[in-house]
Amino acid sequence: GDGFKLVAATAETLALYRRFDPATEADPTRYRTATDNADSRGDIDGEDFGLSVETRLGSTRLQLLGGTSRQQTLADFDADFGPAPILTFPSVETYRQSSIELRSDTPFAWGTLRAGYYRFNSQLDLAVDIRALPEGLAAVAVPLGTADLGGAAAPFTNLLQGLVAGSAPDDALTATSRHRLDQQQQTDSLFASAEWKVSARSTLRADGRYTRERKRGVLSLSYEKTGVIFQGFLGESPYDVDRTRVETDFSPRLSALFKFQ
Repeated sequence: GDGFKLVAATAETLALYRRFDPATEADPTRYRTATDNADSRGDIDGEDFGLSVETRLGSTRLQLLGGTSRQQTLADFDADFGPAPILTFPSVETYRQSSIELRSDTPFAWGTLRAGYYRFNSQLDLAVDIRALPEGLAAVAVPLGTADLGGAAAPFTNLLQGLVAGSAPDDALTATSRHRLDQQQQTDSLFASAEWKVSARSTLRADGRYTRERKRGVLSLSYEKTGVIFQGFLGESPYDVDRTRVETDFSPRLSALFKFQ
């Protein structure tokens, strides 16, 4: 789980928080974890599998290496870091990846030739729902209506107080800001390496790798209900972005190896 410590707060903010948790304080020397309205925790579950196969075709050794992994994280924490039921931040993150590599090693009289192919795939799905007033306006209306939150009070509590004073409908405030990310990546590589035995103690080696990587990301933000809280306090605006990026790279290398003994 996550632990948060309140180290600075105005008297007005403390007055509000203490209506939900009388022990709330902002003394950094007391080392007391702040009481969250929602339990701040995360559950992580993952699996990994690997495969390795080797065989020979004449003097050539062939290797096949593969692997796949999956991890899912379910997390939730109190986004306003206090005992008042104002903002929660639940999220679901799922990540998957797989890779496969085929390589060959062939000895010759002059040295060794190695070559191979590698592919990597990954996918990240992230869903974050920031929820405003998860227990409804009534859960904070009375504390806000009776507390003196003027002057140096935090902007968010000022905003809520103004909405309560204006008798804003509950549906206008108990909104959810939905953030979504779908990211996919594919990488392909061809590589080769040749070694020439110049003498018993010296070897020349040439390496090369060509790589092509394609990454696509779809990112969006939308609201459930009005989104008044998020647009007024966080300044968020709905969006929907779809981008693709492709990069290529060729990496050559020439080496000289010496054995002194």
